[in-house]
Amino acid sequence: MYTLYGFRSLTPLSCAPSKTPEELALENESLRSSLDALASHAQTLEQANKALKQAGDEREKMMRSVVVGVRREVRPHPPSIERF
Repeated sequence: MYTLYGFRSLTPLSCAPSKTPEELALENESLRSSLDALASHAQTLEQANKALKQAGDEREKMMRSVVVGVRREVRPHPPSIERF
């Protein structure tokens, strides 16, 4: 059987024990609280991921700069012409 939201149910909806309005309200509040906590955690993870990506981009820029500098130093210089 499937519930209204498409999740598989172990018991048919018609056989499910009915809950009191208070039980449903308590369960609803608990689910909302869990959803809020998950949303907050997801936002924290997104911010951390963004900061790590920026740090990685900066590190890559720095490494490219170092490579360019090393290549300049290693490149053979044309012989200088000295005049007397």
